[in-house]
Amino acid sequence: TVKRTGTSLAAAQVAGVAALIKAKVPTATPAQIRGALTTSARPHPELSYCAPGRNRDNQCGIGLLDATRALQAAGPPTVTTPPRATSVNAGETATFTVDAIGVESYQWTRAGAPIPGATTASYTTGATAAGDNNVGFAVVMTNSFGSATSPAAVLTVVSPSSSSSGGAMPLWQLLLLAALLLASSVRIDPREQ
Repeated sequence: TVKRTGTSLAAAQVAGVAALIKAKVPTATPAQIRGALTTSARPHPELSYCAPGRNRDNQCGIGLLDATRALQAAGPPTVTTPPRATSVNAGETATFTVDAIGVESYQWTRAGAPIPGATTASYTTGATAAGDNNVGFAVVMTNSFGSATSPAAVLTVVSPSSSSSGGAMPLWQLLLLAALLLASSVRIDPREQ
């Protein structure tokens, strides 16, 4: 068996938070309580010996207990930071990210339809096109208590400017050109200086 670091002190704390979850949700099963505890745990600090990739990262458990987050996770997932609307040029990719408490699984949607394979807290589109303009991207998050859907983040796809393909000149360029032409036609008499 693998010895877990810090379990003697943490056991009482985890038991106390488990009791708070049971008091909040009397019908909660042991699996639901465990899910609320594990999905709400904070990661080990980056420089600690329990951080991923360090010497003891396989001995320290899932993370640090957070009683407030564990109680929030004792119910359907709670979105803390929803995905944000973004704007990209046609042909570029767009990335959407959600931060939530109590999530056991993610499923991103495009205009309400599930996106195959988009099952993490972040989703990056393929190369965007004009058909992706004003499309909403949201994520459905689930756990053993239920599910929640984030607000949709709208994608704006900007098409290349028509002026670069020989079209009409923008107004600001016309005004600048007119000012330069006027300035070059004005002659100053050296005696007036």
